[in-house]
Amino acid sequence: MRIFVFFMLFWALSPSINAQPELDDMSIVDSIHADYIQGVRFYNTESEITMPVLNLGSGRLVCTFDDHFGEFIDYYYTIKHCDKNWNFTKNIEVSDYLEGPEELQIERFAASVNTVRDYVNYEFVFPNQDIQLRWSGNYILVVYDDEGSIVITRRFYVVDNTLPILVENTRPFGAGTFNTHQAYNVRLNIEEMNIRNPMQELYVQAFQNRLNERLTPFMQPSFIQGKYVIFNPMEQVIFPGYKEYRFFDLRTVLQPGENVNTIEISRTRATVLLDLDKRREEKSHFSTKESNGAFILRNFDLPRSNAKISSEYPDVIFTLKSDFPVNGDVYLVGEFNDFKRDPRFLMEYIPNQGVYNLEVPLKQGFYNYMYAVDTGEKDLDITVLEGSSFETENEYYFFCYYRPVGTDYDQLVGHIIYHQNSRF
Repeated sequence: MRIFVFFMLFWALSPSINAQPELDDMSIVDSIHADYIQGVRFYNTESEITMPVLNLGSGRLVCTFDDHFGEFIDYYYTIKHCDKNWNFTKNIEVSDYLEGPEELQIERFAASVNTVRDYVNYEFVFPNQDIQLRWSGNYILVVYDDEGSIVITRRFYVVDNTLPILVENTRPFGAGTFNTHQAYNVRLNIEEMNIRNPMQELYVQAFQNRLNERLTPFMQPSFIQGKYVIFNPMEQVIFPGYKEYRFFDLRTVLQPGENVNTIEISRTRATVLLDLDKRREEKSHFSTKESNGAFILRNFDLPRSNAKISSEYPDVIFTLKSDFPVNGDVYLVGEFNDFKRDPRFLMEYIPNQGVYNLEVPLKQGFYNYMYAVDTGEKDLDITVLEGSSFETENEYYFFCYYRPVGTDYDQLVGHIIYHQNSRF
């Protein structure tokens, strides 16, 4: 044991030379770039189900992930400032927006204990004693290994909340959207800010739940009314309501949780069969308590242990009843895979059973998910198999950007989370 501890200390303290990642052509999106990386969580330390939003000068974000590669690896992270369009901010220095080194090594890690699948858990928190953020705005977190290979990218937001955003639920104007969509009008209170040209310098954008890459077009003010900046009432913020997220509870593998059918565990494998799912595109809205697409990693089986390294990665089996295949590939989506076309979550259609099937390892926890179809568009279509309803409870994130003429970057000066749980 002493030899092992000495080796770990020597390994951790030994100097290392690592390659820098190539960022110039990188897509600034939430993504997991290596198939041996799983269980990625990135959130405000106030709550595990929060989006990664910080107030400038206060609060912290935590990033944690598991590496199934099979050995300890040196990982590093860097932070880059972005403009409102999610491109790297040009003509600035790192020292302008970041106080501290450009690169930091992840020093907190531990191997899994008594699990069927072995993995190493990594975790870091920032801002910290080494780095502080100077500017508000959009940011991208990049995690990479000592060879310069990027493994994780995550967007986050730093807000200087000096401009209040007022959101009002309203009736959708679009044809055929009254029963399927949710719409909003926006006002800004500029009383506390000295803005010379609010009509040209302010921009508002929004997204729904965890879908932070399905952004609305930017809105700019139409006129000023007293202390308020008003947007054209016909220029609505509008989203499909979708349905409530499907979910299952895998916080214990000792007995089936909610929407879990059976659990089988051996020395070499753990398998979880979920309840049969059915298509919902033609079904009426049904209210249920879920987490708006989020997932939480928990282990109720060993409450006194560190769940980050004691939790299992069972093979979870999803089955969706469909008498006929749809036109396009079907994917399982949720925050756990960034709602992406991830080949690991591609469903297989089994004609003689009339079902879509998927078996994929997932860490113990509580999961929200949907089934989405690749229709050839930029984003996967959730409505094909799930439908959409104005009655669905959703969260909406509104951000206000401010770029005074002659300045170097887009400031993020306003932020509000609006909870949609009833029609106006």
